[in-house]
Amino acid sequence: MRFVAGGRHRWSSVRPVPAASRHRIRPRRPPSRSCIVDLPPPREANDGRRTAEPGAGPRRVLNAIHLPLRFALEVAALAILGWWGSAADAPLPARVLLALLLPVAAAAVWGIFRVPNDPGPAVVAIPGPARLALEAALFAAATAALVQLRGMPAAGVFLALAVVDYALSWGRVMRLLGMG
Repeated sequence: MRFVAGGRHRWSSVRPVPAASRHRIRPRRPPSRSCIVDLPPPREANDGRRTAEPGAGPRRVLNAIHLPLRFALEVAALAILGWWGSAADAPLPARVLLALLLPVAAAAVWGIFRVPNDPGPAVVAIPGPARLALEAALFAAATAALVQLRGMPAAGVFLALAVVDYALSWGRVMRLLGMG
């Protein structure tokens, strides 16, 4: 048995390797630092204690509510459009096509036309008010389809949840409108 550098543990500098090992021995590379995020240092309170950013707690709670609600609304809007396409008064091949193409087209428009850096690079950059109009048009189309499929109560709940979502993300709405 012989010993090589780079043991399994950080504090171990050598490890035994069987002489009949067929594996190539490669030097260990240090772990990548690409996953480390530089965060700003915490603020110091007047008495020397470290505190979090002001408003970070409520913002985290709002994001914990807003982001899953937003995702559920977007998926529900696409599902409602597909459901509406499948329930259309048309021959079966046309209904199948509508059920598949309506949500795909809506998702493509939703993903392609974006505001730059919201949250990543945009394929086709549009101004903030146009993005809000696009989102409103998608939610309005899903609400109208839901009115036709299930009536006003279900559509009212969907619309109320969309309004609550935009109320929770008021800062984003103001930023998209150029007021924040």
